[in-house]
Amino acid sequence: MKKYFLAENISKSFISELGITKRILDNFTFEISDEEKGTIIGIVATFGSGKSTLLKILSGIEKYDSGTISYKEKSFSTELSKFVYIPKNPSSLPWYNVYQNVELPYKLKKLKSDKFKISEVISLCGLEGYEEHFPHQKSKGFRFRISLARCLTQSPEIIFMDEPFRDINDETKSELQELLVKIKHQGITIVYATSNINDVIKIADSIYLMSSNPLSINKKFNLTAGSEKEKFNVVAESLINS
Repeated sequence: MKKYFLAENISKSFISELGITKRILDNFTFEISDEEKGTIIGIVATFGSGKSTLLKILSGIEKYDSGTISYKEKSFSTELSKFVYIPKNPSSLPWYNVYQNVELPYKLKKLKSDKFKISEVISLCGLEGYEEHFPHQKSKGFRFRISLARCLTQSPEIIFMDEPFRDINDETKSELQELLVKIKHQGITIVYATSNINDVIKIADSIYLMSSNPLSINKKFNLTAGSEKEKFNVVAESLINS
């Protein structure tokens, strides 16, 4: 099976202030096949296990000690614009309005802004009518929409999300989950890391349950379409029978 994205034998360690070496990843391998393009992949692991470090490595913004990462079976070092990382705390500049925050990637790259593209992603992310609003007093869910719209201006192939719905109320969370499903239908792959399986199982096409110290894959579940309860049953039955 052809690999769309492959991180192979990745190792990563940190040295604490006390001089103790903590191994986050040890010969860790993660892959996305061609068939998984345009799906939502959940990574479920406990707090402090290294999820954020893993996503930063996979998206190309943090270095790793050893291993290889490839995209479409080629080194992805020149394809970093295809991958976007959204941190757990939505990022927006308080002195910029919504439109200016979404436009920011063009400014940083000193490119001419694509006004049509910006308007398109603002509409998709439910921000239409709020272009002139300043986000610093808005909810976390609102600011997540800004982060998402900003990354969509770059036409990413894979979006790596770190605990996107932590501390967001259930109603807003449900709206944002529906938004992620719309985005995956545009052929964009979403890798969604969380410590709460409830936050991802409703919309995930596959889920990795992770072990920690170091972070490793315990089990992968491929989920067919169905209700949240039916998906939970698939995971539960598999764990009981394993």
